[in-house]
Amino acid sequence: MKDAKFCNTADCIHHASLLRRINSAIDPCDDFSAFVCSGFLQERFGGHVKSTIEGLRFKWYEEFGKTLRMGTTKFPAGRKPIAMYEMCRGRRPVHGSQLPLLRAFLQDVHLAWPKASNTTLTAFSVALSLAFRWQIPFWFAISVLEDSSSGRRRAVVRPGTYVPILLNYHLRVASDYLLYYKSYYAAYTADSGLNETAVDEMRVLEHTVLSKLNSVSKSLSPTPSVFSFREVDRRVPNASTAYWLPRFDEGLKLQPRLTPDDEVVLSDIGLLQAFNSLLVMYGDQNLKALLAWQLVQFYSPLAEIALMTARFGSKQKAEIFRPAYCAHHVEASFKVLVLSLATISRITVKDRRLITTAFINLVSTALSKVNASRWMDNESKALVTQKLALVEMQIWPPESLLRDDVLEETYSDVSENASLFEFWVTSRSTTSQMNQTQNYRDALGLPGSNFPLYFAYDYLLNNVKIALGAATPPAYYHDGTAAMFYGGLGFLMALQLVRSIDSEGLKWAPNKSVVHSILSESTALSYRTRQVCSDLNGTKSLFPEIPALQTTFSVFKASRLHDNMEHLPLGSDLPEDKVFFLTLCLMTCARMDSTEPLAVDCNKIVQSSEAFAQVYGCRKGTKMNPVNKCSFFDV
Repeated sequence: MKDAKFCNTADCIHHASLLRRINSAIDPCDDFSAFVCSGFLQERFGGHVKSTIEGLRFKWYEEFGKTLRMGTTKFPAGRKPIAMYEMCRGRRPVHGSQLPLLRAFLQDVHLAWPKASNTTLTAFSVALSLAFRWQIPFWFAISVLEDSSSGRRRAVVRPGTYVPILLNYHLRVASDYLLYYKSYYAAYTADSGLNETAVDEMRVLEHTVLSKLNSVSKSLSPTPSVFSFREVDRRVPNASTAYWLPRFDEGLKLQPRLTPDDEVVLSDIGLLQAFNSLLVMYGDQNLKALLAWQLVQFYSPLAEIALMTARFGSKQKAEIFRPAYCAHHVEASFKVLVLSLATISRITVKDRRLITTAFINLVSTALSKVNASRWMDNESKALVTQKLALVEMQIWPPESLLRDDVLEETYSDVSENASLFEFWVTSRSTTSQMNQTQNYRDALGLPGSNFPLYFAYDYLLNNVKIALGAATPPAYYHDGTAAMFYGGLGFLMALQLVRSIDSEGLKWAPNKSVVHSILSESTALSYRTRQVCSDLNGTKSLFPEIPALQTTFSVFKASRLHDNMEHLPLGSDLPEDKVFFLTLCLMTCARMDSTEPLAVDCNKIVQSSEAFAQVYGCRKGTKMNPVNKCSFFDV
């Protein structure tokens, strides 16, 4: 129920309580970020949450069992991931050590540990196979497009999703690496003749490989590239078609096989260059040995529960992180099923309609702002608007997969009475089979809620990707107001949408080909001048925050006219515009030691807003209300 003055639903009351956790000792006109965030980032989830967005992921893990159970009332196939989750949590009896099964899996993918593999398949092919067929994107993430504009197949390669996770974990254990290594070694073999020098060499190798791949992943100036396999010789230094085409073919095992005319799409050509240099530096066998060791570290606790302690460093930490570890692996193993269960249990038809409509409105408003921009010529406007109009949002599975009969058939080979690691193996095998059809490839390409990156823009595919776990408080409420929505999920969507036309996005044409820029020469010059703002708290580029704010705030103000969302204040101290800016800043909160991928500057945003200055009565010349404001769009 709502009275005439304030929104008083449970969602509004909860959100208002969050917004009132401000630090009143700080002047919002001096440092709005500290004003909002220093009061909000208190001890949450045992003090392990370092940002608002990370809090969404912890909440996903906290409610994971409930999500599975609720979804299973609609899709009974969910009883299988429930069984795996409860067994991993220790709520069902385990079946003793399953390390022989993990050893057999390693053999199936042409690896071995602790002894080296004697197969001839290369490390690159194994890494591709793990990513594509088994959905284990350790070093690379890869997808295959059947219908590119050229009529050829495209192998789309990016840095592995797990690279930053593996690197952060490696840095935590590096100081006691020998002891850590011994914990796994003792579980796998009775041989006491461990070569400590070799272990230290593995430590150095692991650090070097992950650091090099991570530097590509985090590059601020990637060089995207699209070329046929026939062109590898002249496009990649010290590489040849004769070597790389068979490596891709062995890893992907497509039917029909790859040809020299098929294409490889690299998010950054530096990725292939980096791997090539690692291959020259360390040799193929050493890289395969490292890949095997990383699989052992990551998956052994599923095969031998006692290794949870080795994984997390102590029994106490293992108990703290075990629910998240289990939820991560259950979702990764049953990805399409878990996404379907979460969609049916957490996201109503009304929610889906609201979020989809809001995204369409954000795109429409961005298009209008581009067309109204006097500094763009008509040629540039045509290409920019064409590209924006083609941006798609990916967040939940298609309706064709939200059917119990389809899900039952898909996971029919997974026994309900399996051991924990048998669940892992058989579900992965199912994933391997699913990856043969484009329909399931698309579903497997949806973002998971078990990874840190909850919001992303895919430059290669022109998609905004949002994890389902993001559609939860404080980013999204079922029964909130327009200010809560657009300050939260709406703004987070816009942050990704505008990346389609940032300096990197402009290198990708609407047809997904790589160009120097989709802007004309004269407009490109205006763009470079316009995207730089020296008044923004020492930050140079307006992207993505400022165009995202301009787009979102316009949609928010216009929403009174074209949507059914509530437009009420949350209290006399929380009028609508104030709720919008407080919520927006809340989304950006992060501790200094956070590695949050979103990394958005709240102060940079509000410094550019006249509406913010009016809401908080900030005098001209204060830090949050500079005399000269920056703008990307004209209106």
